[in-house]
Order: sequence, then structure tokens, then C-alpha cells
Amino acid sequence: MGRKQFRQDLAAAAQNPPRHINNVATTDDGEVSFNYLYNQFGSARSVGLALLALNVDDYPQENDYMVFARDGDVPPSLANSLELFCPLIRRRSILDALQEISNGLYQVVTSGQASNPVEVANTSDIEETLGDAEDDDEEEHWQEDDEDAAFGFEEPMKPEPMAIGRPRKSFTSSASSTKIKADLRETKEAGFKIGVIGDPMSAGIVCVSIRVEKLGISEEVMKAWTLEPKQYFVVLIKFQNGCPTADAVRNEPTLSGSTEIRLGLCSSYKPNSKSAMGAFAEIAVATTAESQANNFYSSTDLQPLFIGGPLNELFRSRFTRILKFREAYCLGWSGAEQLVHDTQGAIADFEKMTKYDKMTDYVDRALPNIVMQDIIAERSVQLKHCPFPLVAMQFALRHFVRCTEFCLVCHCSSGSTFEALKPYVCSNPLCLYQYMGLGFGPSIEWEILSQPYVVDLLISFCYVQAQAGKLKDFPIGIDLKVPLLPQYSHPLTNPASRIYQPALSAQRPSTAIQTPLPPSKSFRVPYNGHNYELLFPTQNSSSGHGLKKGDFIVLVENEKLPGLVYHQVEEVLLPTIKLGPPIRVGETKKGGTSAPVVRNVSQEVDCYVFSHNFDELPDDHKCKAIMALLDTLPPIKDMRQYLKTHSVGQDSSLRQWRERMIPSALNVLRWIIASNRSCIMQVDTVLDDNKMAENAAYSEDRVSGMDDYMQFRFAQGAPDKEQRFIDCVKEQTANNPYPTLFAWHGSPLYNWHSIIREGLHFKDTLHGRAYGHGVYMSPHASTSTGYIGGYGQTSCSGWPNSELKVSSAMSLNEIVNNTSKFVSSSPHYVVAETDWIQTRYLLVRTTAAHTKGSQSGSMQTIRQDPSHTARGINSQEVQIPITAVSKSRRPAQAACVPQKRKTLASGLLDDPIEIDDDDAVSVMTTAEDRDWLLDEVATAGATNTPTTIDSDSEMLSSDDRFDLVGSPKKRVRHEGLLENLELVAGCLLDRSKTSFVPGSLDLSNVRRLPPPSDASRSASSALLKAFNTLVKTQATTVAHELGWYIDPEQIENMYQWIVELHSFDNGIPLAQDMRQAEVNSIVLEVLFTNDYPFSPPFVRVIKPRFLPFGQGGGGHVTEGGAICMELLTNDGWSAVSSIESVLLQVRLAMSENERPARLSLHGQGRYTSAARTSIGSGYGVYGVGEAIIAYERACRAHGWKVPPSFANLQRDDGHSGH
Repeated sequence: MGRKQFRQDLAAAAQNPPRHINNVATTDDGEVSFNYLYNQFGSARSVGLALLALNVDDYPQENDYMVFARDGDVPPSLANSLELFCPLIRRRSILDALQEISNGLYQVVTSGQASNPVEVANTSDIEETLGDAEDDDEEEHWQEDDEDAAFGFEEPMKPEPMAIGRPRKSFTSSASSTKIKADLRETKEAGFKIGVIGDPMSAGIVCVSIRVEKLGISEEVMKAWTLEPKQYFVVLIKFQNGCPTADAVRNEPTLSGSTEIRLGLCSSYKPNSKSAMGAFAEIAVATTAESQANNFYSSTDLQPLFIGGPLNELFRSRFTRILKFREAYCLGWSGAEQLVHDTQGAIADFEKMTKYDKMTDYVDRALPNIVMQDIIAERSVQLKHCPFPLVAMQFALRHFVRCTEFCLVCHCSSGSTFEALKPYVCSNPLCLYQYMGLGFGPSIEWEILSQPYVVDLLISFCYVQAQAGKLKDFPIGIDLKVPLLPQYSHPLTNPASRIYQPALSAQRPSTAIQTPLPPSKSFRVPYNGHNYELLFPTQNSSSGHGLKKGDFIVLVENEKLPGLVYHQVEEVLLPTIKLGPPIRVGETKKGGTSAPVVRNVSQEVDCYVFSHNFDELPDDHKCKAIMALLDTLPPIKDMRQYLKTHSVGQDSSLRQWRERMIPSALNVLRWIIASNRSCIMQVDTVLDDNKMAENAAYSEDRVSGMDDYMQFRFAQGAPDKEQRFIDCVKEQTANNPYPTLFAWHGSPLYNWHSIIREGLHFKDTLHGRAYGHGVYMSPHASTSTGYIGGYGQTSCSGWPNSELKVSSAMSLNEIVNNTSKFVSSSPHYVVAETDWIQTRYLLVRTTAAHTKGSQSGSMQTIRQDPSHTARGINSQEVQIPITAVSKSRRPAQAACVPQKRKTLASGLLDDPIEIDDDDAVSVMTTAEDRDWLLDEVATAGATNTPTTIDSDSEMLSSDDRFDLVGSPKKRVRHEGLLENLELVAGCLLDRSKTSFVPGSLDLSNVRRLPPPSDASRSASSALLKAFNTLVKTQATTVAHELGWYIDPEQIENMYQWIVELHSFDNGIPLAQDMRQAEVNSIVLEVLFTNDYPFSPPFVRVIKPRFLPFGQGGGGHVTEGGAICMELLTNDGWSAVSSIESVLLQVRLAMSENERPARLSLHGQGRYTSAARTSIGSGYGVYGVGEAIIAYERACRAHGWKVPPSFANLQRDDGHSGH
């Protein structure tokens, strides 16, 4: 019904579209493209838009829409309004939705900006709120005009310039507006970045974010969680009736109606509007890692969080009730979370609140203050006094940074005694079932593609432990179905032998205790191995033993059918059952590969059905069932090749490989990968058959002296384990030049499946404890290898399809160097304090050819304690790469790192985590978002070009900026800083921090251009607003931290700006050149065309001259002085890009370490006094003509598009064009 109705409505809309809309068509399933036509300042214009129906099957009753632009040159006022239509057109037909969009966009082009599209069709409301309504007679007159002349639109009498990035008028009351802005300001002052998409007073998205590197997460954890330090952790809050308050949200049953929350990662402090809206556009609840990546994070600047699915579901289903219980019973987060889980919708018994009161949120962990803060507790658990964006972010950080403490399904304490590096589920089987069934675990496809040898290693470890009968934990509770094979009754007395024996062959008597098999669903039936058919006798054909399409079976026979053959039932046409392609196990030919068996005659076989519940098997049978399932898996390289060749589209999953993957085996594989709670990263690469080991590339991360072992980086423990280790090093090894030592730990291969899940501990006694209780390690690898084999260890053959063929394993560990406090230091190290041990490498002996150690001699290594040196198999000292330890403990690098801006972090002078988000590596807060943080009084009283600091100004800590906002408390806090500042030529200056002198630039040698003859009204208006924003910014921001300056007195033409870049970091080459040349600033000219803001500005250096790229220069400065980067071309420019961000990017490009900008030196590597004098008199000044030529040449070299309007830029001779 839904799709049919959708197609009918689409045809009707295409035949008779609403006014101002044409070319209605469908380009994809559920997507409707159309053009919106309008008139702007006498010119007829058209923009391409699209309407995406998110649930066509339930159209229109349960359908939502997304509205977005198909063209890249949509005016910002239109683009910013599109997202506001989504809540207004829900559950409406296509024609109604298009009509609503047409009405709303009409309001945009006639009034400047859509403040609330729900009102745009109501003339009386428009008159009341905007004061710009048309009367009825005028409206009728417009309808009678020639529509062909202006696409059905009439130019308004007094058009306003399109608002670009400014706060929009709202229908929200001033009281509500004041509360919302106060909440946003307080969230910002707590240390977070604030971004706004849409209008926080009506409908839109508020983005709260913080850079990952400020969360106290170690480098090892970032690798395990696939994070980058410069990424932003983002909380998106979507709303339809104004940004909500905490006390209002508390009354909602779930966050799935007017307010929703999503988490993600972003390269900027907020994603673009399309990406942000896409995060809320799931057709169903997208919770799996694969669905997150494919459904609404694909091809956007918003990236999925590795546990985004569970956390999004936590917010959706439980967050509102957690808030309600916190306030109602004065509980902490832990108590309220447990109460919500225990009640499951039932009414809480007040008499049983005692146990929840005692649950504390305190944790003894090395976490920064910003992660541990709780605004609700600070405000005496009164939600009306708590800003909702801050509450949401603090709750998100609690479950993100501390995710290993909580179950990913029930979200209560996991109760695990092992400090894991990756989150998992609690011991409740129902949680494991939901975890696997709902796809909350990691994507096995991603793991296989990115780290195939790690997956091979994990399977091998599990297989060997099952083969030895020592598996302790099993994948129970996930509805795993297995066949009951007769081999399950055979004892595992010799794990090295194949467990598969002919079903009816005689067995040697065994003294081992054998668990009898439960009743098995099996039968004997003729099998045609050529046509893959089961041939039932006529008298038994009526039942077919209950087999149905989709069932999996395994066939077992004596000598005639060696090994096992697995099939899936494809078709039931009794007396014949057609089977799918076989998966053969146990049949090998020379070389070890499976040998195809083709039989033209039928033979009797035993058929076993995948029908028994795995959970009901005894433990020894479970071990054999896991081995049997893993035997059916193809080699990892085959899985990887399949994923690579079938990655077209979004369904590139191993589940689609039906002819080769058995679902039960795939579930076991997923369990193996998901239950690994350590971080294992490949160091070596297995060589292809056509490569020789000596010709392979050498890895710089290898430990030397261990060439026979394949190496992996290995990390374990809770996310703060590394910090605890560092604290122990500092506490125990003061003044010791060798604070740590390295030692080996060897263990039988069947133990490593448990070690990587439980860590190194000494709960179990395996080899005796002659030297005390603790973790046993040795500085000699040869000693540790003695514990890999002996003590009755049987030789296990391992997973037959393994590419690595692992035969043994051991770890290299870093230990606090205080041997006097070891339980024993000779002949072995015995350490009882597990916080003193950090695993660094996992080494496995393998028959596969792999890369070897570095021979270049250039690898930076760790200096070891001469009296406690780690030695390899050959008894020689091993060389351990410096990359084995965390960055904070490595020697200082020679490369210069831009200094971060100083800040008073979260109100604590000794806070180790900086809260300033506008340092040299951050994305600067845009002027538009800063405007939302101004209170009503400040907004009304702000001027375009302030010349003094208002007495009520305050400093917003996370931007380190002075905004015109009143706060006596903040004035006292920054009183000492204000005393050093003065306003000079419109610039906020601290003379102790910079030698730059604003207003002193001599521009007598710079040609001033007249306004262009083709200047447009819209471009002039946009430039004026942008200019006023920059002037205000530099008057309220400390100059040495801002790094650029515009002298308002020197701007005679709004299309030609002169900008100075100054106060570069003293350590970069450009700053050193500037000191030699006695130059205080780099002078830029920024030229605009009449297409601004839809075309980028042209930015060039006026003086001094720079070294060309071919002579060692860089910083994106061309030979002619033009700044050429993709941002300043049609390919990289966006109409919402701000000039402030352009200046920041240019400055960062000149400061980069890899290829920095350098001044053109004269004389013997230095400036002569004559050259320094000539810089001010015109020598060394670039001409605009040579700059344009160099810019166009660079664009052609990179394949970038030159904006067509650049042809009109005026050259040195006063002519335009070429």
C-alpha cells in the first residue's frame, strides 16, 4: 500500500506541482528531486532540491522526510532553512510536503530568512512577527503577472539582504530565549564547544562537543577504540519546539519524539547540516556498527562511534527515566541507572531505595575533571537549574570514557573482575543474546579487512584451547544451533590428531571419561554427490525427516566419503531434496587445499541436522562443537578477498556469502572477535607466495633479535591502566635513569585465548610457584620459551585453515623498575602488583613467511637498564622501538609543535586537561555560533565596530574570547588578565606577548582599487556583515592569540581588504625568518567578487616575498604570492565558510612543519640592512597580476576549478580579464 500510494502521489505532483516548483521526478527509491524557482533583485534563479522519504513502505502515515540541496551553490539562507521543514512535513503526502516547502521558501526570499516555516503560510502571523507581510490586493496582483518573466514570482518592494549565519527571529518567548541562551553559555563555560544548526529557539540541532585528546584517553585506548586525538566527540540534540530544558525532558517517556540525541565523531566541532540531519534519519533503529556506518554516517563528515549503537539506544530508551529517578529520589547516576534497570517500567518501591542511595558514582581512576563532573549533583538534584545540553554531554562522557565499566546492553555495572580495554556485556545470558542479535558488537567485516592476521590469531587461540578441552567461557544465550556429531563422544586425549573419525569405524578403547551424547536428530539417506541431492525412498518420502528450505545439515560416511560435507537445503521436492554447494572439511590433497569430490553414484550417508541447542551440551561437547564450526570457516585471506570483491553497495557482509558461510559458524566467529577485550595491532605482514622474505619491507616497530616470531602490538587493562602505570613509575622510580625494564612471559598456547580476555594474573597455578605468588616473567626469552611447551603440554595442531599456523606465543612486558619490591627478582621476576606491568608486544612463532626486523639502524630505541636487559632467543640484547611506550614518556621531538593557548581550565588552575578549544589545532568557533551565546542585553547593545571593552564583558573560557556578555563573577576571575590589555587601533593588545603594532602598516606602495563596476547588492551586504563580525572579533580577542589584524581605517573598498598575519609561534621557520628581516607581519590582500559568498575570495601576499616551492618554500604560497589551497577554489569553497576560518587556515598552512613557508632571504642566508629597508619601500612586493597567473597555474596542476568571476579581478594595470 505504501509504495503504491507513494508512486501515485509522485505522479500527481509531477503533473501538477505547487507554485514555484517544477521538474518533480524521482532519482532513486524514495528520493524526489525538484527545482525551486524564485526571483532575486530582478534575476530569475533556480535551485535544485531533493525530498527523501525515509520509510516508503509505511507512506504516508509513518513516514518522515529529509530535505536537502542537490546543488552546491544554494544561498545560505535557503540551505539553512531546509532542515527546519523536516518536523513540519512528517506523515504528509508528497504534494502537501512540496506545498509546505514552497510556502516556507517563499518567506525566505521575501523576508530574508525563514524563522519558523510552520507559520509562513499564515499572513497574519507573518505581519505580527516579521512586520513584512504583503496585503491581499498586492498578492492578487502578483498572481496576475506574467509568470514566464519571473518564474511566477514578483520581486518584493523592499527586499532585505539574505541573512548569512545570523541568529534568526523566533516565535519563542523572550523568557524561553533567555533560558536557552543561558544554558548554552553555561555548557560552553564548562569546557565544551557549542554549535547550532537551525534555530535553538524553534527547530534545529544543538551540537555539544569536545576534542578526544582532552578526555584523558591514552594512545593505546585510542587505537583500540579507533579514535584520533584531533577528532571531536559530538553529542547532537535535535528538537522541534526549541532546545529543551532538563526538567521538561524528564517528563518524556523516551527520547524518540520531539527531542532526540545521537552521538558521533567529527573532524570539526560540529558537522554540516546534512550530516547532522542524516544521523537522525534511520528508517529503523540503526544500532549495529555496520548499519551506523552505512545508513546515516556514509559519505559525511560525521563518523560512527565504535559503541554508538548502544549509547544511542541508552539515550533513547532510558535517559528520561534516569533523570526522573535522579530528581525524585535524590540519587546519583549509578543508583538511578540501576533503579531504571530493576524496575523495567514498574513503579519503584520507595522502601527499597536504600540500596540505590548507597551506590556511589566515585571511581578511583585517573580521569580528568571534565569527565567526572556532575552538574545535577552540584545543583542539589534540581533539574530546573541544570542546562540540558550540559547534562546530556556529562551523561554521554560517563558512558563513553568509562564504557568498559558498563554492560553494553543493560548499561549497568558489568561486574567484571578483569579490567578490559574494550567494552563487552555482563554475565547475564540475555545481554549476550541481545548484544549478538542486535549487532552491538564490532563489525567482523571491518576487522577482517583492516587486521586479517589478528582475526586469524584470535581464531587459532580459541581453537587450540577448545582442542585442549580448556575453554571456560562459551557463546551461550545466542540461540546457537549445532549438529550432534558422533565425534563429540570421543575423548580429547590427543588434541594434535584430527577429531573427525569415520562415524562407524572401530575406535581404540580409551580410559578417559566420555560424556554420552543426548538424542540426536540424524538419519541415513542416499546422497548423490554429483548433483548435491538427498534421495529418499518412496515409502519414506512423505516426511523428509522434517527438513525444510534453509536448514543446514552435515553428511558423514565411512571410507566412501572422507571427512565431512556441509550443505544448506535449497529446495524440498520430495522424494528429492536439492542441496546447495558443499563445504568440505577433512578432505585434503597434496599442498593442503581441499580436494573436490565428485561422485556420479549415490551412497548411503548419515545426515545430522543443525537443530540442537548449543547451550544444552556438556562442556566437553561444547569444545568439540566449536572446533567443528570453526573447521567450516574459510581461510581469512578468502574472507578478505570476498569482502573486497563484493563491496559494491551497503550489504558487503559475510552473511551474504551463503554458499560458504554457515550462520552458526559466523556467530562463533563474531563471539570470538567481540569477546576479545585487549588491543592487538599488526606489526608484521605475511608475505605472499610470490615474495621472498629477504625482499620484503622491514617494519620499524619490530623488536629486534626475534626474527622467527611474528609480532603484534599488545595492550590490556582498563582505559586508565596506562595512566596508573605511569603514576606507579613516577612514584617508585624517582631519580632512576632507567625507570622501567622489559621482560618476557611465556605460556602454553592453549592459555592465550584466556589471557587476552582476562589479562596477566596469578589466580591459577599452572607450573607451580616456587618463588612466590605473582606474575612470572624473565629477562631471557629462552627461559620463557621453556614454559611454552613442557609440563605435560600436548602438541595441538591448531585451526586447520589458519594462514599463520601458530605453534607458540609469548609477550614482552614493561615493568616498573623497582626490583627490591618484587616478590622475587632472581632467577625470575615475580611481580604481584599488576599495575606495575604493561603488556607491549605479543610474539607468536609461525610457519608463515613474514616481514623481519629493521636493518636501517635509524630506528629510535629505548635505553635499557644495563643490569636488567631484555634478551632475545639468541641471548643478545633486544632493541625495543621508542614507539612501544606512550607518547608522554618519549623523548622530546625536534619538530616544533604550535603552542596551545593558555586557559583557565574548568575553573581549576591545576587541571591537567586543557579546556580551551581554540588552540592551534582546533577548529575555531564560527561567529554565527558565538552569536547564540550572547544574552539579549548584549545583543541589543552591541555595535558593529566596538572601540572599547564593555564594563560588563566576560571571557568565555573554552574560546578564550571576550564576548559582550555580562557576568560580575567572571570579571573578578579575569581581573588580573584585563589589566595587561589595551585597545589599540581596534585591536585588543597585550604588549608583553607580541611585538606586533596595529595601525602602523605603511600601505603607500599598495595600489588601492575602486569598487567593481559589477558590484552586487547581495555581495555588498554579505561583505559588510562579514567585515563587521571580524572587526568585533579582533576588538574582543587577544591579538597574539588571534594572529590576524584588519585596520578598519585602511579599508576604503569593501571588495578589497588588507589583512596582516602576525604573532607566529617563535619556533617555526617563518617566525625565525621574520625576526631576521625585522618584519612584524605578513601583509595579505583579500579580493572579493560580486558572487560572494557563493564564490571564494582571492587571497595573495603583498609583502614580503616568499621562497618559491621549487626553492624550498611552502605554506601554500605560490611563486607569484597567491595563496592556493582547495578551500579557495570552487571545489573546496562553501557559501557558509567564514573569512575568519579562511584566515586561520592560511595562517596554519604557513606554520606547518612538513613544508613551511619561508621568506626569500637576501645575502648569505640573512637579510641585509638594505634589503630590510627596501621591503618597506616597495622592493619585494608582489603584483596582483603575477599572483593571479600563479594561482591559475597551481589550480590547473591540482585539477581545481578556478571561479569564473576571477576573470573580472583587476590587475596591476587597472584592467580586468585576461
